Amino acid sequence: MDKEFILSLAIFIGLLSAYVVLSLYNNPHADFIGDLLKYVTTAIIACHYFKYAVLAIKSKHISKEYLFRSGLMGIGFGIALIVSHVVLFGIDPIWEDPLGHEWLGLYILIASMIAMGYAKSNCKPFRGTFTIVVEKDEDGYYVASVKELPGCHTQAKTMEELLKRICEAIIAYSEARSAQ
Repeated sequence: MDKEFILSLAIFIGLLSAYVVLSLYNNPHADFIGDLLKYVTTAIIACHYFKYAVLAIKSKHISKEYLFRSGLMGIGFGIALIVSHVVLFGIDPIWEDPLGHEWLGLYILIASMIAMGYAKSNCKPFRGTFTIVVEKDEDGYYVASVKELPGCHTQAKTMEELLKRICEAIIAYSEARSAQ
């Protein structure tokens, strides 16, 4: 475990303990500590999420397409939070509860747009159509190559398998090109 995580965990446990004790004794400061706990917990989760998301992307444990699709889901979730809260309760001023549902929805929208922008910033997807040349070799294998993509080729025993493999080859070619 890294030092940041241990420190974050210690702060969280300390605030949670203070909140529980103050609440048990009906202390008037319990609400303040509860709000502080909510803000600090949100900050800890956000910081660690972004830190590990960026590390995962840089180490190629998740694809940029996955990050982009997660961003789309986040936008949907953020909009749902905003609309449901506004319809049911109206808009609360941000200074009253900066972690209210409508504001969390806005934060999720912003974070999702940042994630989608990052996912698309280095991607150079191919657009248009390709000319795929298919030949049958002397051993009976189908061999396919993409005319517009030098070095992009594959082979298979059946035409169905060949079509699947040439799509995979185009994707691999695209990812290798994006990494450069």
